[in-house]
Amino acid sequence: MQLTLCAAEPLFRSFFNPRFSLYWVCHLHICSAFVRYQKSRALHQASEVVKDQIAPDRHLRRHVDNLEMTDTVENRLNLADELCAKGQPEDAIDLYKSCIDGPFSESPDILSRLVRAHFLAESWENCCRAYRDLRGLEPDGKWQEEHLLFARALEAKGNINEAIQSYDDLCTYYTGPEAKCRFGLLLKAAGRNERAATCFKEVLQGAKHAPPAIRRRFQEWIDLADQELRV
Repeated sequence: MQLTLCAAEPLFRSFFNPRFSLYWVCHLHICSAFVRYQKSRALHQASEVVKDQIAPDRHLRRHVDNLEMTDTVENRLNLADELCAKGQPEDAIDLYKSCIDGPFSESPDILSRLVRAHFLAESWENCCRAYRDLRGLEPDGKWQEEHLLFARALEAKGNINEAIQSYDDLCTYYTGPEAKCRFGLLLKAAGRNERAATCFKEVLQGAKHAPPAIRRRFQEWIDLADQELRV
């Protein structure tokens, strides 16, 4: 027993060392604060969900009030974004266009939002035009989500060959399997089954080496590719 105490003596002494004690006090305080923050954040998120269920348009009303009090580009964009989120892209389009007139006429950020709004409104021609304007401003920009909407708008318009070319270009740099899956579906609909199968196989091959978190994120598209190859 004496030997055990002697061996442990440096450790006992260290606990009572002022510097060592201060370290543990700070460490425990930080851990406790982090736990409180996590709980507070979870409660806040739960509260926001409940509030959205009770008053689903509260954010929309707040953005309307902000714009009525102060007519700024930022407030217009906030309201337009919320309108898109609420399924009212037609109203959002007018706001986005009003932001482009003036000093922000060459803002790629506003044009990218306009591409999305036109797509949500199923205004395919205007979606394509807005995307081309965006690329005209930044020809070397990698606007992958806007490029995807452009390709989908071309497909919806019935411009199949142009859509195929757009998807082909997009798949060279798009992050994730969605573009390649959509490309495969279009190729299959166009009767290009062999090339479509190649797209789906590439999706599954990429998924095979992806971390679990990435696979979960894109599970919908991975499952689609697998299903298409089984048909």
